Amino acid sequence: MFKQLNVNNLKRFGKMVFKYKKDQFIAMLFMILNALLSLALPFLMMKIIDEAISSKDIIYLIKIILLYLAVFVIQNICQVFSDYIYSRIGKKSYLI
Repeated sequence: MFKQLNVNNLKRFGKMVFKYKKDQFIAMLFMILNALLSLALPFLMMKIIDEAISSKDIIYLIKIILLYLAVFVIQNICQVFSDYIYSRIGKKSYLI
């Protein structure tokens, strides 16, 4: 069912991994940025609930909501780029 793990298969896998190291590095950076931005969303939601709504400051509320939306959009763009790059790597390495 599975190919036996041997030195030749490991060498072949190593060649595939290192052949696309630049693309993998870029995709990894997008994934890290995505993870960091996902940590900011609960913090911004806390600011909206605890500070903006409780103080009834509409201007501050609008600013925080716009910042929340910007972080959300950037996070999703990073996810799409990361998925695209990994998909491209997968298609290239499958053809080898």
